[in-house]
Amino acid sequence: MRVREVATGEDAREWEDYVLRTETAVLYHDLRWREYLKRVYGLKTLYLLAEHHGRTVGVLPMALVKGLKGGLQVVSSPYHMYGGVCADSPEAEDTLLSDAQGRLRSLGVDMWELRQGAPLSVNYGHRSDKITVILDLPNDPDQLWGSLSAKVRNQIRKGEKSGLTVTVGGERSMEDFFDVMAVNMRDLGSPIHSFAFFKAAEELFAEETRIHRVFYEERCIAAGVTILWKGKIELPWASALRECSALCGNMFLYWNMIKDSIMRGATAFDFGRCTEGSGTHKFKTQWGGSEKRLHYYYWRKSGAHDIPALHSGRGFQIASGVWKRLPVRLTRVLGPKIVRMIP
Repeated sequence: MRVREVATGEDAREWEDYVLRTETAVLYHDLRWREYLKRVYGLKTLYLLAEHHGRTVGVLPMALVKGLKGGLQVVSSPYHMYGGVCADSPEAEDTLLSDAQGRLRSLGVDMWELRQGAPLSVNYGHRSDKITVILDLPNDPDQLWGSLSAKVRNQIRKGEKSGLTVTVGGERSMEDFFDVMAVNMRDLGSPIHSFAFFKAAEELFAEETRIHRVFYEERCIAAGVTILWKGKIELPWASALRECSALCGNMFLYWNMIKDSIMRGATAFDFGRCTEGSGTHKFKTQWGGSEKRLHYYYWRKSGAHDIPALHSGRGFQIASGVWKRLPVRLTRVLGPKIVRMIP
């Protein structure tokens, strides 16, 4: 078994063929994300492929990021909830991880984070407080409607009675989505990525991506981006204006995104990452999906097994409070400079 870095041409085709045929591969193993990371933030990437007797048996995407504290870290995969090592066997997995460790030591990397959808048998630091919720989709939206609770159905109907409308795609769809996202992130006290960050995903996954917008009268009050990949819908980004929460625009948005997913022939809808026990967690579980625990692993060149602290504490609370008071226009300028270092 040998490992090599994937370049272009035949190497790239072997990677893509493996990802498409392997059940455990996810959207963020798609090789187009490598171009995405280079285009948006100019990140150096290291994509490793394991081969046994001429057959691809595993892949491992990595991107190098300079963190907020200045150290060099590697993430598999940055800015998304998972996309770590994907292999046919424990032997292929071990080979990829061992090879990666050697390369990262030579690069002087301080820390490596692997974001996995399933547990690994490794002696690394481990965190499992993040989950995603996956809803299996029936063939008919009416069947799903009948399975929803009365509370959820009433909130969706409230959106309809409020005169909300929904569109998929269309002129200025990404601009409208970004406008809503920018306000919502500011209100949450979190920096936002650049417009180019979201636009690049739409362009590189043009056939798979849809932008959904909810309007009240002529104003976009909620929007989300869905990506169909191997029969499953990923929801990387969605937002709604808090000031319009009484209209139930968020519920109306999600119901229409799920309905559209069924019409596209998707078999599952992945609501995306959240923290266990949070309000977002409760919002996602009310749709009837099943929880999937995510596993994040941390390798350090020092050999330590400590887990990096989440963005919390007094200093974080102060910074978040200040951010909430900034003009949205300013957060659009400052946000990308900060959030690119928080992969």
